[in-house]
Amino acid sequence: MTPAGDGAGARVAVANRSVHALHAALGVEGAAVDQPAPAYATVDFFVHCLGVAPPDLRLRLDGDTEAVAVPSPPTDAAPPALWITTASTGRAALEALLGAVGPAIELRVVAPADLPPLGSALRLAPLVLVGVADVAALQPAERAALADAAAFGATVVVAAGEGAGAADTLEALADVRLGVPAPPGPALGAALPRVTSRRILSAGPLATVRVEADGAPVLVERPLGLGRVRVLATPLTDLDAGPLARAALQYDTAALDGVLAWLAGAPPLGDARGAALGWAPWMWVGALLLLGLVARRWPRLAAGLGGAALLGAAVAPAVDAAARPDAARVLFVPTGGGDAVAAVSLDVSLRGGGVRGLAAPAGAAFEALAPGTACLVSTPADARWILPGAPGDRRRLVYFARAAPGAPVGEDEGALPGWPPGPLAGAALRPVAVPADLAAGAPAQGWLARPVAEAPAPPLRLGAPPPTP
Repeated sequence: MTPAGDGAGARVAVANRSVHALHAALGVEGAAVDQPAPAYATVDFFVHCLGVAPPDLRLRLDGDTEAVAVPSPPTDAAPPALWITTASTGRAALEALLGAVGPAIELRVVAPADLPPLGSALRLAPLVLVGVADVAALQPAERAALADAAAFGATVVVAAGEGAGAADTLEALADVRLGVPAPPGPALGAALPRVTSRRILSAGPLATVRVEADGAPVLVERPLGLGRVRVLATPLTDLDAGPLARAALQYDTAALDGVLAWLAGAPPLGDARGAALGWAPWMWVGALLLLGLVARRWPRLAAGLGGAALLGAAVAPAVDAAARPDAARVLFVPTGGGDAVAAVSLDVSLRGGGVRGLAAPAGAAFEALAPGTACLVSTPADARWILPGAPGDRRRLVYFARAAPGAPVGEDEGALPGWPPGPLAGAALRPVAVPADLAAGAPAQGWLARPVAEAPAPPLRLGAPPPTP
């Protein structure tokens, strides 16, 4: 087991050294994520826990089972920025540059071969840096993970001046088409003395030119959900602590913070008393038949037993062994690509003590929890919540997922309050249906944030005189 991606979660690698395909599963009894393990192949599970004392998970490879202890991430450490690269040098200089243009932040280096195929394993990093040649070498699932990380709130910066890359390498990720390398030009050369060439960038309709020099784009940005993807025409190592570096490397999490603040306005959790009423229907039918037989001979006794049973169901902790989803609130934020980021607050009751499981959407990114402890076990195709606790405990799980909102179910209901300047400021809220997998079958309320159209700001022009106040 090793740290994965942003370091908040862990990768559990399962190596099948057999000549036969085997079946691997990770979780707890009755609630595990499974996947096939081909002969002589290694398959990965990803685990993200929040809270203290996470439960031991069980790893099963056909008939063999072993315990897996997953540590909680430290709560006092700030999330690092990520640099996805094969370079063996340059980390200290790039980390110093980040500190010169913004708040100091640790820079964690991740080799492209170790990049998880899940945006949930990258989401806590506020800034992700990568060269276009490394993007071109990624598998489709790993490229999708970069897009998900941006949609969930990160700023992803792709250096198009580093190495090769086909013209369409960044079209799906950033809506930018790559041209051939070209000389830097006098304005860019004056701003970056070390630069020797630039990549020609063509912005599509979803992207905006943020910085230009010598009449051509140098930095292009595509808003994506709660974050953004930027494409830089030069190598990262050519940047100096000037206006271009500030525009490329500064980041903020204002939209993400706004979503979390909005979700925090959900009603309080309360308690789970009365959840025993969720017994399976066949148990209630059997109880009523038995009570009917008693009532025919001893009606007073039957009335007393019935009253006691109803009182116990109302005040006693739940006795069912499952985790029950009680309610969900979902805010859909459009990505501009036809789907949306679903920010979900899911309330769950633990009907019985011990460790329980609950299905989660594939690709879900665990963001916050209150109270107690929970883990999310994931593969690219499946995910499960693992929830330890006592009978009657409740959990509020906050997570992100990529999903399409359902059909509208009402007219606009006001606007998002307290949002930072940008397209989500004052976005109208339209009630929409919530797909069942997002809410795990719980009664759910959903709203689609309808952004306000606004004209993009004019680009910064390197070498131009500063604007007159």
